[in-house]
Amino acid sequence: MENIICKKLTNEQGKIIDIDLGGMLVLENSSHLKKELVGVMNHLNNKVKIRILNPEGLDLSCIQLLMAFIKHMDENHVSYSFEWSLDDDQKTLLGNVGLNNELFIE
Repeated sequence: MENIICKKLTNEQGKIIDIDLGGMLVLENSSHLKKELVGVMNHLNNKVKIRILNPEGLDLSCIQLLMAFIKHMDENHVSYSFEWSLDDDQKTLLGNVGLNNELFIE
């Protein structure tokens, strides 16, 4: 399937400061998303902004990958913020499983 959008913005030192994710963030694409996230882990600035922009699909497999990415950033003292652009069904899904606070969803 692999309809994932992953855009990265770097600073002058080549460290990643922004990550934009979108597209089909679902189980069928989880290995692609994992590859993208693992690929940036050693290139993060000490402060990163992550945007989830209008995902066409979103399920818990990709949310689990994001949670693991958050854990990696915490362990490596990377400061991060999230911006979410979700439809009502996606917000409800995350709210029903109790992840709104962990994922900084308002």
